[in-house]
Amino acid sequence: MRPLASAIERTYETVRTTATFIEPTRWQSVDVSKKPEAATWEVLNHTLKAPITSERLMDLKEACKPSLPWADEQFLERVGGVPVNPGPTWHRWPWANSADKFRVEEIRGPGAGGGQGFSHTYAERLWPKHAMKVDDEGVNVGIRYNYGDLEDVVDHLAKHPDSRQAYVPLWFPEDTGKVDVRVPCTLGWHFIHRKGYLHCTYYIRSVDLYRHFRDDVYMAVRLQLWMLDRLRGKQGNDSPWLKVKPGIFTMHVVSLHCFVNDARELWGNNGPR
Repeated sequence: MRPLASAIERTYETVRTTATFIEPTRWQSVDVSKKPEAATWEVLNHTLKAPITSERLMDLKEACKPSLPWADEQFLERVGGVPVNPGPTWHRWPWANSADKFRVEEIRGPGAGGGQGFSHTYAERLWPKHAMKVDDEGVNVGIRYNYGDLEDVVDHLAKHPDSRQAYVPLWFPEDTGKVDVRVPCTLGWHFIHRKGYLHCTYYIRSVDLYRHFRDDVYMAVRLQLWMLDRLRGKQGNDSPWLKVKPGIFTMHVVSLHCFVNDARELWGNNGPR
């Protein structure tokens, strides 16, 4: 996993040497115009790209250095098939006290975990069929068709291995234009199989370098490996997916940023440069 580890380190160096100082007026739907600590060092449209050279989870952990054990628990919650909100793992995140401030009104529905929930969770968005509003058959409906979920994308690729349509969205139309609620940082993941390799492109609009970046990389690559594992199990011992290997992981970040106090923690009193 050395190529991935090197790409992660280059990302830190890119922020350190090329970031622009930004003073945002809003963060996570909150007015921060009078909070100087909310200022960030920001790089626009950063792309991380690396081949995934190992399927061993320990190699991935060594490359990413995620927040363990929370990152493992959170990943399993995400792919568990249940649209939980709030989920059972959020309070074990290292910065859970900050997250707790964003729990909203009582969440109701099949995926409710009890008590106050969040405006969204990854589990809800990956498994939206039974998340909240449903039709007479108990399935969430879209404009013209029922919602799909993560397993539907697996089924689609199993049936159409050369498809260009295997996209898992996390950003939904209900997020568009919202300013008073938290909306997802992740936009979605695209999977494509070419010449014996399953590639993944991860699109994300906003990443906090200090608190989220390594976890986001870790869980996205784990999803790439999870997708390949699910595909291998779809058609038994004759499955052509048994010969497929993990390919290139690409992560495109629109706003890669680091808060000023965190930048000092990473690079000393003067921050970047």
